[in-house]
Amino acid sequence: APDAIVSNITAGVAHQYNGYYLFNPNFFLLNDKSIVQHNFYMYAGASGIFRKYLSWGAFAKYNFSGYNANDLLLDGNIAVSFYPFKKKDEPVTLKGRFYTSLQEPDLFSQRYYSNHYKWQNDFGKTSLTRIEAALEIPTWKMNVSFGYALVNNYLYNDTLGIIRQNDALLN
Repeated sequence: APDAIVSNITAGVAHQYNGYYLFNPNFFLLNDKSIVQHNFYMYAGASGIFRKYLSWGAFAKYNFSGYNANDLLLDGNIAVSFYPFKKKDEPVTLKGRFYTSLQEPDLFSQRYYSNHYKWQNDFGKTSLTRIEAALEIPTWKMNVSFGYALVNNYLYNDTLGIIRQNDALLN
Protein backbone atom coordinates (compact mmCIF):
# COMPACT_ATOMS: atom_id res chain seq x y z
CA ALA A 1 0.00 0.00 0.00
CA PRO A 2 1.27 3.52 -0.67
CA ASP A 3 0.90 4.45 3.02
CA ALA A 4 2.52 1.33 4.54
CA ILE A 5 5.60 1.33 6.74
CA VAL A 6 7.33 -0.47 3.86
CA SER A 7 5.49 0.71 0.77
CA ASN A 8 8.09 0.39 -1.97
CA ILE A 9 10.88 -2.11 -2.56
CA THR A 10 13.06 -2.08 -5.65
CA ALA A 11 16.02 -4.25 -6.57
CA GLY A 12 17.78 -5.32 -9.69
CA VAL A 13 20.89 -6.00 -11.68
CA ALA A 14 21.76 -3.68 -14.54
CA HIS A 15 24.25 -3.02 -17.32
CA GLN A 16 25.56 0.42 -18.26
CA TYR A 17 27.11 1.06 -21.68
CA ASN A 18 29.23 4.20 -22.12
CA GLY A 19 30.68 5.16 -25.48
CA TYR A 20 33.11 8.09 -25.58
CA TYR A 21 34.78 9.83 -28.45
CA LEU A 22 38.16 10.58 -26.96
CA PHE A 23 40.72 11.56 -29.57
CA ASN A 24 44.04 9.80 -29.38
CA PRO A 25 46.87 9.85 -31.97
CA ASN A 26 46.67 6.03 -32.09
CA PHE A 27 43.27 6.43 -33.76
CA PHE A 28 45.08 7.29 -37.00
CA LEU A 29 46.89 3.95 -36.93
CA LEU A 30 44.23 1.69 -35.45
CA ASN A 31 41.19 3.30 -37.09
CA ASP A 32 39.35 3.38 -33.77
CA LYS A 33 36.94 6.20 -33.16
CA SER A 34 35.73 5.71 -29.62
CA ILE A 35 36.29 4.10 -26.25
CA VAL A 36 33.61 1.84 -24.82
CA GLN A 37 33.06 1.07 -21.16
CA HIS A 38 30.74 -1.49 -19.64
CA ASN A 39 29.57 -1.47 -16.05
CA PHE A 40 27.51 -4.11 -14.30
CA TYR A 41 25.85 -3.24 -11.01
CA MET A 42 23.18 -4.24 -8.58
CA TYR A 43 20.91 -1.93 -6.67
CA ALA A 44 18.25 -2.06 -3.99
CA GLY A 45 15.96 0.48 -2.46
CA ALA A 46 13.08 0.70 -0.05
CA SER A 47 10.84 3.40 1.32
CA GLY A 48 7.81 3.77 3.48
CA ILE A 49 5.56 5.95 5.54
CA PHE A 50 3.80 5.55 8.88
CA ARG A 51 0.61 7.56 8.78
CA LYS A 52 1.59 11.21 8.51
CA TYR A 53 4.27 11.05 11.21
CA LEU A 54 7.19 9.15 9.74
CA SER A 55 8.61 8.69 6.27
CA TRP A 56 11.88 7.05 5.28
CA GLY A 57 13.85 5.86 2.29
CA ALA A 58 17.05 3.97 1.57
CA PHE A 59 19.00 3.17 -1.59
CA ALA A 60 22.18 1.17 -2.27
CA LYS A 61 24.12 0.57 -5.48
CA TYR A 62 27.23 -1.56 -5.99
CA ASN A 63 29.22 -1.91 -9.23
CA PHE A 64 30.60 -5.44 -9.32
CA SER A 65 32.26 -5.37 -12.74
CA GLY A 66 33.54 -2.98 -15.40
CA TYR A 67 35.24 0.41 -15.38
CA ASN A 68 33.48 1.38 -12.14
CA ALA A 69 34.14 -1.95 -10.37
CA ASN A 70 33.79 -1.73 -6.58
CA ASP A 71 32.03 1.66 -6.69
CA LEU A 72 29.52 1.94 -3.89
CA LEU A 73 26.66 4.33 -3.08
CA LEU A 74 24.51 4.30 0.07
CA ASP A 75 21.78 6.87 0.67
CA GLY A 76 19.24 6.96 3.47
CA ASN A 77 16.77 9.53 4.77
CA ILE A 78 14.14 9.87 7.44
CA ALA A 79 11.56 12.53 8.28
CA VAL A 80 9.56 12.76 11.50
CA SER A 81 6.57 15.10 11.61
CA PHE A 82 4.47 16.24 14.53
CA TYR A 83 1.60 18.70 14.86
CA PRO A 84 1.89 21.01 17.89
CA PHE A 85 0.00 23.95 16.32
CA LYS A 86 -3.71 24.48 15.68
CA LYS A 87 -3.18 24.30 11.90
CA LYS A 88 -3.00 20.56 11.37
CA ASP A 89 -1.93 20.86 7.73
CA GLU A 90 1.47 22.43 8.62
CA PRO A 91 3.59 19.97 10.60
CA VAL A 92 6.90 20.59 12.30
CA THR A 93 9.26 18.26 10.48
CA LEU A 94 12.66 17.00 11.51
CA LYS A 95 14.63 15.46 8.63
CA GLY A 96 17.86 13.50 8.54
CA ARG A 97 19.98 12.12 5.72
CA PHE A 98 23.12 9.99 5.45
CA TYR A 99 24.97 9.58 2.15
CA THR A 100 28.25 7.86 1.37
CA SER A 101 29.90 6.95 -1.91
CA LEU A 102 33.13 5.56 -3.28
CA GLN A 103 33.50 6.34 -7.00
CA GLU A 104 36.03 5.92 -9.78
CA PRO A 105 36.92 9.23 -11.47
CA ASP A 106 35.30 9.76 -14.86
CA LEU A 107 37.17 8.87 -18.03
CA PHE A 108 38.02 12.47 -18.98
CA SER A 109 39.73 12.96 -15.61
CA GLN A 110 41.83 9.85 -16.18
CA ARG A 111 42.69 10.24 -19.89
CA TYR A 112 42.72 13.29 -22.13
CA TYR A 113 44.46 14.38 -25.30
CA SER A 114 44.08 17.70 -27.15
CA ASN A 115 46.17 20.28 -29.00
CA HIS A 116 47.33 21.93 -25.78
CA TYR A 117 46.88 19.36 -23.04
CA LYS A 118 47.24 15.66 -22.56
CA TRP A 119 47.31 13.41 -19.56
CA GLN A 120 47.17 9.77 -18.63
CA ASN A 121 46.32 9.57 -14.93
CA ASP A 122 45.77 6.74 -12.53
CA PHE A 123 43.70 8.46 -9.85
CA GLY A 124 42.25 6.59 -6.91
CA LYS A 125 38.57 6.43 -6.08
CA THR A 126 36.94 9.50 -4.55
CA SER A 127 35.19 8.98 -1.24
CA LEU A 128 32.36 11.24 -0.07
CA THR A 129 30.43 10.97 3.20
CA ARG A 130 27.68 13.44 4.09
CA ILE A 131 25.34 13.82 7.03
CA GLU A 132 22.49 16.34 6.96
CA ALA A 133 19.72 17.42 9.29
CA ALA A 134 16.91 19.95 8.89
CA LEU A 135 14.09 21.37 10.96
CA GLU A 136 11.10 22.89 9.17
CA ILE A 137 8.42 24.93 10.92
CA PRO A 138 6.09 26.33 8.22
CA THR A 139 3.87 28.16 10.71
CA TRP A 140 6.81 30.35 11.64
CA LYS A 141 8.24 30.30 8.09
CA MET A 142 11.41 28.80 9.50
CA ASN A 143 13.82 26.30 8.02
CA VAL A 144 17.07 25.42 9.78
CA SER A 145 19.51 22.96 8.31
CA PHE A 146 22.93 21.52 9.03
CA GLY A 147 25.28 19.56 6.83
CA TYR A 148 28.73 18.09 7.22
CA ALA A 149 30.80 16.28 4.61
CA LEU A 150 34.13 14.48 4.38
CA VAL A 151 35.82 14.06 1.00
CA ASN A 152 38.91 11.97 0.33
CA ASN A 153 40.91 11.95 -2.93
CA TYR A 154 39.14 15.05 -4.23
CA LEU A 155 39.75 15.91 -7.93
CA TYR A 156 40.30 19.53 -8.94
CA ASN A 157 41.83 21.59 -11.75
CA ASP A 158 44.87 23.59 -10.72
CA THR A 159 45.65 27.13 -11.91
CA LEU A 160 47.13 25.76 -15.16
CA GLY A 161 44.05 23.70 -15.96
CA ILE A 162 45.70 20.39 -15.11
CA ILE A 163 43.60 17.93 -13.17
CA ARG A 164 45.05 16.89 -9.82
CA GLN A 165 44.00 14.71 -6.93
CA ASN A 166 44.22 15.93 -3.34
CA ASP A 167 44.95 12.92 -1.17
CA ALA A 168 44.23 14.77 2.09
CA LEU A 169 40.91 14.37 3.85
CA LEU A 170 38.75 17.50 3.33
CA ASN A 171 35.78 18.49 5.47
